[in-house]
Amino acid sequence: MTTENNHIDLHGLDSLRSASCEDIRAFFDALVNQPTTGQETPTQPDEIGGIQIDGDRLSAPRAMLDDLTIVFQHTLEQSQARGELSAGLDLDAIARQLTATFRGVLLMQHEGSPREEIRRFVDGTLKLIA
Repeated sequence: MTTENNHIDLHGLDSLRSASCEDIRAFFDALVNQPTTGQETPTQPDEIGGIQIDGDRLSAPRAMLDDLTIVFQHTLEQSQARGELSAGLDLDAIARQLTATFRGVLLMQHEGSPREEIRRFVDGTLKLIA
């Protein structure tokens, strides 16, 4: 999930391009379960998973978040084409919500939120694709 520089490895998400919603769940499970500050790979105080912190704001590379949104949307489209998701869902909105959830998880981890709280947060979003 992370590189030795403690940046989120989005290249591993390429496998999601032909995957299912279960793979999105697995991605978030791996994200929630990755080591946090004080464990194996502490983050820098001004950085969360490769996303720079400017005061209280997260300044993520726009291209990284756009790529993540595209991967989520494509995965959702593939799942919908296989009948795993209902036809009436707004996949663009769900993909953007998944990307926002990704950012939220990183922030919660940075702030030291308990894993169970982060998992509940993620579960709330993943209900959109249940």
